[in-house]
Amino acid sequence: MGEKELKAAHSEKWDSDEGEIKLFNSTDEKEEARKLVNDIDKKIRNGVSADNICILVKQTVERYSSEIITLLNERDIRARIENRYQDLLKQSVVSLILEIFKVSLKIQNVTDWEDLENF
Repeated sequence: MGEKELKAAHSEKWDSDEGEIKLFNSTDEKEEARKLVNDIDKKIRNGVSADNICILVKQTVERYSSEIITLLNERDIRARIENRYQDLLKQSVVSLILEIFKVSLKIQNVTDWEDLENF
């Protein structure tokens, strides 16, 4: 209501194999969640793997996503909030463990040992 129409265009660098972005106009968060979950459900029924679906939010992830996750769960579609894992991966001890795993693999990049030593 009272909002002017937005024109959205993709970057010239975008390739259709890189995914899809949708904008849903809704009157409230519940309507938006229903539209979004219906779209996700349709994509999965048409062969898109749930692992290839991501919802990006600008802020208040927990508040915004609770309704969406509830509706997805009702349709037996698993979902999680990834920023918890992103925060964990930023911790120094996790970075060290990942560096150790990298040098432990048989296929190594020349810089893997240097990265571990620098850490």
